[in-house]
Amino acid sequence: MSGLSRASVIMDHMSKGVRKNTPKTVKTIKSGLDKLFSTKATTSKTPSTPNKLWSLPSRRVLPAPPTTSPTMNTPPQTPRLSDPFSLIEAPDISTPPALYFPHAPLKKRPLLPRIWDAVLSTPSSKKGKGRLLGPTLDANGSPLPLDGEEGELIEDEGCFDVVAGPSFAPPGKIDFIASLPPEVALHILRHLDLSAVLVSLTVSRYWNRLASDKLVWRDLFYQQSRWKVNNLLASRPRISSRSSSMIASRSSLYGRWARNSLLSIQSRDVPVPDLSLDWLQMYKNRLQLDCRWASAEPKATRLSGHGDSVYCVEFDHDKIITGSRDKQIKVWSLATGKVLATLRGHEGSVLCLAFESRSGFMVSGSSDRRVLVWDLNALRSEGIRPRAVLEGHAGGVLDLRIDAQWIVSCSKDATVRVWSRATLEHMYTLKGHHGPVNAVGLDAGLIVSASGDGTMILWDVARGARKARVRTFAGHERGLACVDFHGDVVTLTGHTALVRALSFDERMERLVSTSYDKTVIVWEIKPRSVEEGGGARAKQLRQFSGHHESHIFDVNFDATRIISSSQDRKIAVLDFGTDLDTSLFI
Repeated sequence: MSGLSRASVIMDHMSKGVRKNTPKTVKTIKSGLDKLFSTKATTSKTPSTPNKLWSLPSRRVLPAPPTTSPTMNTPPQTPRLSDPFSLIEAPDISTPPALYFPHAPLKKRPLLPRIWDAVLSTPSSKKGKGRLLGPTLDANGSPLPLDGEEGELIEDEGCFDVVAGPSFAPPGKIDFIASLPPEVALHILRHLDLSAVLVSLTVSRYWNRLASDKLVWRDLFYQQSRWKVNNLLASRPRISSRSSSMIASRSSLYGRWARNSLLSIQSRDVPVPDLSLDWLQMYKNRLQLDCRWASAEPKATRLSGHGDSVYCVEFDHDKIITGSRDKQIKVWSLATGKVLATLRGHEGSVLCLAFESRSGFMVSGSSDRRVLVWDLNALRSEGIRPRAVLEGHAGGVLDLRIDAQWIVSCSKDATVRVWSRATLEHMYTLKGHHGPVNAVGLDAGLIVSASGDGTMILWDVARGARKARVRTFAGHERGLACVDFHGDVVTLTGHTALVRALSFDERMERLVSTSYDKTVIVWEIKPRSVEEGGGARAKQLRQFSGHHESHIFDVNFDATRIISSSQDRKIAVLDFGTDLDTSLFI
């Protein structure tokens, strides 16, 4: 069959099966096709009947648009990841959009492929008119003749779908995401990783709206094992300018689907259900925060107010708590740096603090040999009185740790004392060191104590006082000043003077240490696999100096900042979250 005959067949079936082609449009298509092919057509064996050249029996279906001639330079199709999911493959970002969006215009393409794309892109306006008819071919690839009696195409015969839902699909393909209810489509996208979601944003406007939904970005946020939000703050009602989810915000578009919001579909291991949060922006802020920890200089702020050396520091999302040689405990506003309250009760230097933000429970230890118990939830500007006093040590209380069950204190008298947090009664006295116990660590009922005699002892409280001693660690040539216990023993080298304080976050795999050398060092502590022999490996990440003028006594940190206290009477705040909303990050 000649090129003109084949083009006429395609044109004729287009004019009958396409959804909304006016006679003027058909005439234009005929004119273009006549110019494309030679006017000398080979004589056809089939009678020449105007507008009724060939028939389309209902048994065969054309699965794709007509194959164009090799001379038409049709652009190559995008490589597919798999046949069933060819619409969610990753496009080459460097490639112009027209090369991977089948319906995008291509100015340099020949006329026939451009006409074909224009026909496929014609919007459907009537029910049942969303189908495209094509010629059925015989074994030799030639169109079969019309049935002489009918003489026209029947819409229910020989058709295939090219458009499904609100976005366009390539010829012969179906955008299965757009064909699904939005609840199901979102549930699928929530199982993608970050790279796949970023690709989904470029597929179409509908995919972009789905991939931008808060549900998707909330799950992406919690795919990062180091990232966490303050559940207590996140659960509080907050005003949001944006709707909680695409489903709830477009009830007019999705009708009955809007009543079955995806709020009922819970995320995998996601503890915060609050969709009033802007999870996409939170993801961006948290990612930028990590980048600043890696290389950027933090904003440094110094707080003044104590009359002598500041020995200890604790903080949470809105306040800083410090203890000083001036016998006072001060509570500062984290946002403004102003003193909110001053607590008095100790008769000696306040050497250590332990504080739980959620409950407001705090204990303080002093050179007066006492441990005071405080309730910061009852805090007032004029201060509060201690809730209880724990006595028993024969020397100054040098360090404290608390958990849900125990209060653990250590002292210059070479002992470790264990108290019940619920009743505040003394339970055990652990003896074994031959020098002052300078620091303790507490983890799941296990206690590690570090002493000036150069040894560490591991204790198990569940065994009772007589059998509590599990193991003694020796090897340090000098006395130990600090310890932070979370199950592994790691030796780090970096400071040039006595290491006075440690702060470790196992989830963030980060350790911060401070020393009499006036520096603060950030370390990365990662567990080794069984194949690597277990334990942990450490690497120094950052070192900060110049923020204190004398010995640094204590340090603490969270996802956003590092706070340290010093003999120079100052508290230094190193903030990595300047100009970012980090209020929910911990």
